[in-house]
Amino acid sequence: MMKVLERIIVGALALGSITAGALVSPAQAATATTRTPPQVTVKDVGDPLLFGEARVSVAVRCFDGDVLQRLAVAVTQGEVTGTGVVESGIVCDGARRVVPVVVSNDELNFVPGSVTVRAQLTVVDPETGSPLPPTSSTASVFLRPQVVVKVATGPVRLNSKGNAVVRASIKCRTPWFADDFAVTVDQNGGRIAGRADLDEWQCDGVFHEYTFTVAPNRPFVNGGVRLTASADVLDPGSYDPAFSTGVITNRQAVR
Repeated sequence: MMKVLERIIVGALALGSITAGALVSPAQAATATTRTPPQVTVKDVGDPLLFGEARVSVAVRCFDGDVLQRLAVAVTQGEVTGTGVVESGIVCDGARRVVPVVVSNDELNFVPGSVTVRAQLTVVDPETGSPLPPTSSTASVFLRPQVVVKVATGPVRLNSKGNAVVRASIKCRTPWFADDFAVTVDQNGGRIAGRADLDEWQCDGVFHEYTFTVAPNRPFVNGGVRLTASADVLDPGSYDPAFSTGVITNRQAVR
């Protein structure tokens, strides 16, 4: 009788083990050990800076308490290539974060226009200390002009003194310091010409329109004129020249 009971108990234990094992499928077991891969996306706008630098933005997201190893970014514009690395400040808690990255090179400057940006994010498994396979993203990014000028559409109005009244707008980005905003008007091959300057305006990323009264060396007359609007901004720390821009357009002058 005792041997029969032993066989029953052993059989029941074996059956219980098989049943418990059947509750966890191979797919579930694999899922339990799989970590969520990090995500990285390059944003589509950036800014040229001074001294061979540019600033771009990268959206990153990592999970499961992983630890940042590095976010490496390379920016290419023709023959100009700059690199930058972020090795701290990113927490892997599932939240999406936009990280500004400054890249630099030692030779040439980046200029406004299109660049190619490649970002690669690598995180480390905190349990094993081993890096997970890196995630990368490559995109075309537009480096924005830091100062832009526009001349209002339509003819140029002449006042009773023969001065040209011109409306022009300017936008410059922070943190640059406003220097000079000028409008030049010339007529008859430059034999009639004048210039007006504005030295009080602000860099806040918004267009501001101003009216310039350009007094020439002798009165403008009805007819074609050439307008030139130009502006310069300075480095706010050193007050060295930073960026400049200009636009030239032909208009009709009318009283």
